[in-house]
Amino acid sequence: MNFERRFDGTSSIKGRLVEGHASVFNSRIKLGPGIFEIVAPGAFQDSLKAKQDVRLLVDHDSSKLLGRRSAGTLRLSEDDHGLAVSADLPPTSLGNDVAILMERGDLTGMSFQFETPPAEEEWSKVKGGELRTLKKLNLIDVSLVTFPAYPDATAALRSRPSHFGMIVPLQILTIQRLWSARLDGGGENE
Repeated sequence: MNFERRFDGTSSIKGRLVEGHASVFNSRIKLGPGIFEIVAPGAFQDSLKAKQDVRLLVDHDSSKLLGRRSAGTLRLSEDDHGLAVSADLPPTSLGNDVAILMERGDLTGMSFQFETPPAEEEWSKVKGGELRTLKKLNLIDVSLVTFPAYPDATAALRSRPSHFGMIVPLQILTIQRLWSARLDGGGENE
């Protein structure tokens, strides 16, 4: 499978609860020369309704698990802003390290890994190139990251209320795959 990652914001910390947005709707990023991308509102709804067992990781590394949807330690929802994330950091050495890095402002980004069903993206011509609009995504994970691609997303570490994504080689391969498909006549949206 070809998974894609987008690094999407900033994060900070207070307490043991991480909150923020792994994706911000209609926030345009540049994937490469003349190729731009946005995530459309509603893109995550099917994944969220399907109760996919999404994980919260550090830098998309599955050995750095912080929370899991099926365990109730990761909560995801769509709001008017984007993909909202809320998670309880575990009382582990990794959880403690992440809390310290976030408190210091060293770890500030958020990201999401996904795959796009072929019929669920739209291409259009825009000034300076082409725009890929992601209309539906299969969400794989959300991550706290060092280098976010989407600078508009935010995350914060908070005390729990009482009531209660950039890997360059993958991105280059993804751009090459998308561009090749466009040149071969696939995915055209004229």
